[in-house]
Amino acid sequence: MTGAPLADWVAAAWLPGVGALVLVALTAAAARARALPRWQVPLGIGWTWVWVEVLLLALFPPPGPMPMVGPAAVWGPLGIATSLDVPRPGDPPGTPVVQVVGDSFAAGVGAPAEGTLVAQLAQAMAPTHPDVVVRDHGRPGAAFVNEVHSFALIDQHAAADVVAWIFVLNDLGISCPDCKDFITQQDRLGALGSPLLRTLAGATLGPGATAAAEGSYHDALAPDTDNWAELEATLPRVVRAVTDRGGRFVFVIFPLMHALDRYPFEDEHRRLAAVAEASGAEVLDLLPAFEGRDARTLWAHPIDHHPNTEGYGIAARAIAGFLGPAPLPDSRGTDCAAPPILLPPGSAAEQRVCGDPSPEALADAAQILLDADVSEEVRTGVFGWSAMELLDLAWVRSDDGAPVRSRLRDLGSRAQQATGYIAPPGPDITP
Repeated sequence: MTGAPLADWVAAAWLPGVGALVLVALTAAAARARALPRWQVPLGIGWTWVWVEVLLLALFPPPGPMPMVGPAAVWGPLGIATSLDVPRPGDPPGTPVVQVVGDSFAAGVGAPAEGTLVAQLAQAMAPTHPDVVVRDHGRPGAAFVNEVHSFALIDQHAAADVVAWIFVLNDLGISCPDCKDFITQQDRLGALGSPLLRTLAGATLGPGATAAAEGSYHDALAPDTDNWAELEATLPRVVRAVTDRGGRFVFVIFPLMHALDRYPFEDEHRRLAAVAEASGAEVLDLLPAFEGRDARTLWAHPIDHHPNTEGYGIAARAIAGFLGPAPLPDSRGTDCAAPPILLPPGSAAEQRVCGDPSPEALADAAQILLDADVSEEVRTGVFGWSAMELLDLAWVRSDDGAPVRSRLRDLGSRAQQATGYIAPPGPDITP
């Protein structure tokens, strides 16, 4: 586990430390000079506290709602948002399409619409590819397994010529759920409400929590973990789904906006790049583009460490440069109702849906996965989540009142029990 450098302690503690000393000195001086009766000393401390709060609020205003710029969504019976069957105008023949896939970094959380990764990538590519269409399929909060499932479905609905897969280190989770994640790391401190308390808490808890979180990332990204094994097993199938039809698959490793002057996760970046290269992907590590920068200047907000417009711009220009000025490939989609990324190759579930996009076929495939004689780990993981995505796709492809809807609800309950997933609040689409 990496310890917190002394510089971190000094940077975190100087402001509240100086503020506390000034507060104590002023109060003591006032009491000694008898400028305040002793009974008014607490009142003086209270007024001083208020002025410090006002000053900190002016310097570090609380964040407003961060923009969630992502794909248009429809809601399936399990409360999973997906952009699958949202009508969109067809792209003219020969139009190059770049699909950006990932989590909140791909979606551009933390920047206005014109400052997101997708918007700036389109702008950066415009001089050499004036007709390019850059689509956003970022799902804020998604882990790697969720990104795979949603990509598998959207890829067969609206295939892209180039897939830029934005991988952030927390996509495989972190081993310490109570640690900060260097993205929304200050949420709990922000919940204190008081700017002074939040600053004091950041000074006393920040460095220790930084060391714990760094160790948690090292543990979660170790090559002997289940999530790492799943990455090694799944990524080649995702890559082949794009490259087999003539497309380009670029695995983009996006560094955390944390300690870029002493970045502690270089080894993890190298191992991720090796896995992606072995999977047949083109690899772009964005760390060199950010290395040495002051991470604080690239934060969306002091207590939200998603990239800001400048951070997304650095990434967009690097991706555009990597793709280069040469013409982009013209690739095709798949005829399978649910592509092989989502379903075990050669399985009965895959055979059931290939060539048959009906809701009934998708429901059959989901039931095959839920009934499969597999380990509990597989049932609650890949098979359970795949079943949920199939059921959501079946739901948006079925009509209100269709007989299959009742079956989809029943299978949806089974899938929820298998995965332990609790649907977030969403539109009430069930009777």
